[in-house]
Order: sequence, then structure tokens, then C-alpha cells
Amino acid sequence: MPFFVVAGGIFLILLNPRFKELTNFDKLKNKETHSGAALRVLVWENSFEIIRENFWLGVGNGDANNALYEKYVQNEIVNAETKKLNAHNQYLQTFIETGFFGFISLVLILLVPFIQAVKNKNSLLILLICIIGFNFIFESMLCRFSGVLFFAFFYNLLIFENSKNIEETTFISNNLS
Repeated sequence: MPFFVVAGGIFLILLNPRFKELTNFDKLKNKETHSGAALRVLVWENSFEIIRENFWLGVGNGDANNALYEKYVQNEIVNAETKKLNAHNQYLQTFIETGFFGFISLVLILLVPFIQAVKNKNSLLILLICIIGFNFIFESMLCRFSGVLFFAFFYNLLIFENSKNIEETTFISNNLS
């Protein structure tokens, strides 16, 4: 059954017109494009340039968007600058702002609880971290209050529940032996 779900998902992605936009390389390199997918690729390329320039410490917390806008002007990405687009990727946004150490912190915030959840077979926490980790690829969720609120509430709720289950399991196993 899971095979059919994954195969069906891949099939639907391949039929999506936005996926076909990504295969049109001429459109992707057009700096005046109006295509959302092509514009996102240009934004990501500019994000990587900023990361290369400020790898270890980043540009500073809250300054990522200004650095991106300056890079758009420098590289003549008209529509991205006009629309004031952020990185559209939480990992890139965090890397731009806080550098390597902030990026590693973000990854660890997701990875450590994920490993614990797998060990404890906490499928709800595994699902939440997978959903959030996947959405971080396509959106800067933590740049908006609604994203921060969603992440903070559900992440903490399920982390607390997971740690409570670990403590109960440890308490029971210690008292039985």
C-alpha cells in the first residue's frame, strides 16, 4: 500500500505544470521571468551567493531579506526585488541570517527529536517533523508569526509528550528490575 501512495504522489508531481516549468532551462535563466518556479530558482541561487560570502556568521539576525534585496539589484533580478521575496527556504534563510552555526542548530532542532521519536516509535512526532522539515524546503515558515506559532505549539507539545513517555518507560523499567 505505501508503494502505491508514493508512486501516485510522484506521478501527480510529474504531471504538475509547475514541475514542467523547472525543466525549461531557458526560462529559468531569464532574470525578468514572471514564472513562480523560475523566480524561486533565481532566489535560491542568490541565496547561495550570500551564503558563500558570509558562510560562518551570516549577515545577522533579521538582515537576510535586506541582503537578498541588495543581491537582487546587483544581479538585476527585477521581479524578485520588486516583489521583495525572501529566500523561500527556511534552511537558506537561517543560513543567510546566522551562518553555519545557526544552520546546524536548526538542523539539530529537527534531527535530535526525530531520532528520539524513531527510537520511541512516536509516529505523531515523526510525522510532524517530516512535515515541517519538508515545508522548510519550500517556504521560510519561521519568518511569519503564523509559522512560528504553528512550529512552537505543535513541536513543544509533541516533544513534551515524547519526553513524558520516555520518563514513564524508564520509571517502569527501573521499578520492575
